[in-house]
Amino acid sequence: LGVARVKHELKGHTKEVTDFDWSTDDDYLCSSSADKSVRVWDVGTGQCLRIIYTLIPQTCIIFHPQNNNFLVVANSKKELTVMNFSTGRVVSRVAMDSNVTALVADRTTAAAAATSTSSSGSSGGGSGSKTAAGTASRTAAAAAGSAAEVDSVVFVGDSEGAIHSFTVDKQSGSLQRRHRTTAGVVHPAPVASLHFSPTSVLANGPVLLACSKDGCVRFYTTALELNGYLFLKISLQLSSRATNMNAAFCPPLGPSESGEYIVTGNADHHVYFYDFMKPRSPLVARVPGHKAMVVDVSWNNTNTVLASCDCDGVVALWQRA
Repeated sequence: LGVARVKHELKGHTKEVTDFDWSTDDDYLCSSSADKSVRVWDVGTGQCLRIIYTLIPQTCIIFHPQNNNFLVVANSKKELTVMNFSTGRVVSRVAMDSNVTALVADRTTAAAAATSTSSSGSSGGGSGSKTAAGTASRTAAAAAGSAAEVDSVVFVGDSEGAIHSFTVDKQSGSLQRRHRTTAGVVHPAPVASLHFSPTSVLANGPVLLACSKDGCVRFYTTALELNGYLFLKISLQLSSRATNMNAAFCPPLGPSESGEYIVTGNADHHVYFYDFMKPRSPLVARVPGHKAMVVDVSWNNTNTVLASCDCDGVVALWQRA
């Protein structure tokens, strides 16, 4: 992996940074903070491009997946808002019954539009290739048009364990409340993290992974055509020492492996791998490597390197075999 180095230190917040997110083009980072501000950063230069000051602490933040000009932000006043990055104004606001503890967006529509645009710009040589290219271009254009017409879905986890689905208009930023589910919640506990995946072996479609602070992990199939309606597929209660941890989707652990894997940290200093395809004995591997409680895990975009971090401030990088 080579030697890791710090590219930029993004300094400006005066209190805890509560959340951050990448823009869809990876050019910007947005961050929320207990210092009552939201900031947008240029990844290339490390400069702060915009500061939006508010009157209350901001708890969660993500970019709108189809329009980087909009930020979806939650605050400590039990509100979900959409802020205009350029003007700093709140363009939409929804009152929640409980505090928002996690946010994630469906990025499939943005990805489909980007892929379609790329495909429509390519061409081949020869009459046969031109015919195929023309057909591909028309198909890509149709897919791009279809994707452009669909509002993105934002999934919201709250302090009671419920998950809400909202659509966010890419032109106006208007929030529309769609669905709410507590399926799989036995004892109310805050949602620690939400992860969306456009593909799944078990569900054969888009899925959502919810990890609660009581160590419960829930796996939902997602009906994006129904504005993010969620169907509980399976839930796992991890060990009591896995409380307050974050879980993430995981690629197959080997070239011949086929399963629906997740990875999570644990208070026993290990990283755990589970397979939802084996609900009776889901534990696949328990890997040492840390000397303190492992609190978060994340794969890179190509699913080749896993990062895990612990309470001592150590980040470990794991190369996938």
